[in-house]
Amino acid sequence: MPIQMNHDTHTYISVTFAQNSALYHNPEALSVLVPGLSYVGQVGALANVHLYSFPKERWVAARDDVLGGIEGGDGVLHVEVQRPVQRVKRGEEEL
Repeated sequence: MPIQMNHDTHTYISVTFAQNSALYHNPEALSVLVPGLSYVGQVGALANVHLYSFPKERWVAARDDVLGGIEGGDGVLHVEVQRPVQRVKRGEEEL
């Protein structure tokens, strides 16, 4: 089942963990380390990539602290702020 996201109210952040990290086995613990961050779930079949959300109304003021707190987590390999993208279906003439 796909993760339901609301980009109007929350900013979403994907985090990739090293397999030897404590957070790899307990990704929810990152939410405790960074105030306001909420664990959303695993990204598809990627066992080491997880999605977190942060309230959009607090994001601008807290962005640097949130990202710094995440990047300082044990075994964090990559952090990416997710941007909503409008998908467009291509017509047959483009195939």
